[in-house]
Amino acid sequence: MSFLNAKSLTKVYKNKVAVDKIDLQIEKGEFVTILGPNGAGKSTTIEMLTGLLQPTSGSIQLEKINPTKKEYRTKIGIVFQNSVLDSELSVQDNLYLRAEMYKNVTPADILEIVHLIGIDNFLKQKHGTLSGGQRRRVDIARALLHRPEVLFLDEPTTGLKVG
Repeated sequence: MSFLNAKSLTKVYKNKVAVDKIDLQIEKGEFVTILGPNGAGKSTTIEMLTGLLQPTSGSIQLEKINPTKKEYRTKIGIVFQNSVLDSELSVQDNLYLRAEMYKNVTPADILEIVHLIGIDNFLKQKHGTLSGGQRRRVDIARALLHRPEVLFLDEPTTGLKVG
């Protein structure tokens, strides 16, 4: 069995089918992207795979764990389309506050991720004053705090400069 499995994943809103019987089998260590035009159901699929949205039908398992279980949520990290961080708090305060939501995240872990993502230079700055690309990098750092086994990124390049 694959690391992450989704079988016949379907989401229907009233009379509109947003996601129609998607099958995914993802092995540990794989990098997978879901591509498609606006309105194709990419974000809806990610919301179901992360347990934020209940599928109309189909099943999802991560190492045989259902998305409704707390253990499932400890294994995943999510970078949403829009930031979920507090714009009035500094980057550092946001990260430390979010780290408190998880067991075993130390200040050293936070600093390691800060260095890895390259956000050292604006740790003291309010999140709301950052550029779009800086905010995106902070959002990625937030999603990595607890060292998830799976990282979901919804519209991952929004605001990022590539190259």
